[in-house]
Amino acid sequence: GDQERTNRALSLCGVLDELRLIKDAHEQAVMRRAGQISAGAHVRAMQRSAAMLRAGQDVREYHLDAELLHEFRQHGSQYPAYGSIVAAGANACVLHYRADAAPIRDGELVLIDAGCELDGYASDITRTFPANGRFTGPQRALYELVLASQQAAIEATRPGARFTDPHEASVKVLTQGMLDLGLLDKNQHGTLEDAIAN
Repeated sequence: GDQERTNRALSLCGVLDELRLIKDAHEQAVMRRAGQISAGAHVRAMQRSAAMLRAGQDVREYHLDAELLHEFRQHGSQYPAYGSIVAAGANACVLHYRADAAPIRDGELVLIDAGCELDGYASDITRTFPANGRFTGPQRALYELVLASQQAAIEATRPGARFTDPHEASVKVLTQGMLDLGLLDKNQHGTLEDAIAN
């Protein structure tokens, strides 16, 4: 009856959970390929944005979304892994924003969160880049801060480390950077430790 179907579903969940933990060589190759396709799509969208702005053309979020989709399908991806986020300027602050008709302006940053699905495996890449291909001074300072926090997280990821070590390393670098750049007021937030605690 219903209880038997429920028990069978629960036991299958355990088996499926185990299957998801370990990937064989073929699965790893598919995942790598999905990541390569998605990375190429991000580069293509960045290049299109800069080229259109240099040419004085009207650039919209949907133009970059179209570049992503083209690159995914061009290289054999069956679908986007999820609805791509292409957010220009302040739209990047809207959670789960979808590519729309908003203009992309020279000097703005664009956030793209997009990845393809290939043979049942999804990729997921998020990047923020200057629409025209060149960071302003403050944009570059923030980019370098985020990059340094990512590098700190990578360095903290090693066998035997606590699960939270990469996150804590990243938070420490980000918080110190925001204090150094004046994004967090030292008079209001105090020391690095105080700012992290609060």
